Amino acid sequence: MQALLLNLSISVVSLLLGIATTHVYHRKGTRELRAIVDKLPSKVADALQADVRSKLSVEELNQLIYEKTVDEEAGRAGEPLPYRACPKCGSGTLSRSTVEGRGGHVYYIISCQDCGWFEYSE
Repeated sequence: MQALLLNLSISVVSLLLGIATTHVYHRKGTRELRAIVDKLPSKVADALQADVRSKLSVEELNQLIYEKTVDEEAGRAGEPLPYRACPKCGSGTLSRSTVEGRGGHVYYIISCQDCGWFEYSE
């Protein structure tokens, strides 16, 4: 009878240790994941959460970001800088302007009102 109680006690202790270990690793993994997600702009994090794939390659991640920042239809329609969102911060508050340079060259400028990113094209 004592051997049975001893085996039962050992089993219960082992089970509790297993549960505690699993809990510690779960919390650690959650903290690590939160640290990664917190580095992303909210629009990128939202896009990743909305994506149904369980894993993304670097190429797939770049394509997802491209789809969220560039308006391909506007590019096909001749827009020289067809951004719909800032590729640096994800903001949609973009400002567009043109500047006439020497020899009649026209420069198209796009800039982000939130982070200061800009790009230009001739």
